[in-house]
Amino acid sequence: MLWFFHAGGARFHRPCTGLYRYLRLGVGAAIGVSLGAGAAAAASDTSKTYECTLVSQAMGGMVPETVIIFSEDDFKTASVYDNYIHYAELKPIKVIPVPVSEGKYRMNWELNDIKFRTETFKTESTIYLDTKRLRIGFTGTLKGYDNEIRGSGKCALRPPKGAN
Repeated sequence: MLWFFHAGGARFHRPCTGLYRYLRLGVGAAIGVSLGAGAAAAASDTSKTYECTLVSQAMGGMVPETVIIFSEDDFKTASVYDNYIHYAELKPIKVIPVPVSEGKYRMNWELNDIKFRTETFKTESTIYLDTKRLRIGFTGTLKGYDNEIRGSGKCALRPPKGAN
């Protein structure tokens, strides 16, 4: 991650900190909308919804606090949703789950045209989901900057809507 020195004093700051704070405000709205949007995906017997909470492994960065994964047909297809996807697309995006080993999947996606003030950003994100241990790993980059953000966390398997 790039750090800059202020000419007026001995203070450092991260570029895009304002963007990070701006997008974090959408976490609550993103989760509420996504759980409603995931109801259709969770309707069949082979569909599952994973709600994952992430913790950044570095200072700052753009690791989403919550990622929701909607698997369909035992991970033949899937959709992913977080606050950054909510800001850019307003709905979950389709991803292709790549089996890494039994019960473990890698999913990649890009977000383009994230507008903040006068700049437009692009991001690349990858998650590694372990469905047996209910763990998640996250890596991402903000294009145009020397950075790689990482996070990890735990997931909870959510029951289908209407199940007791």
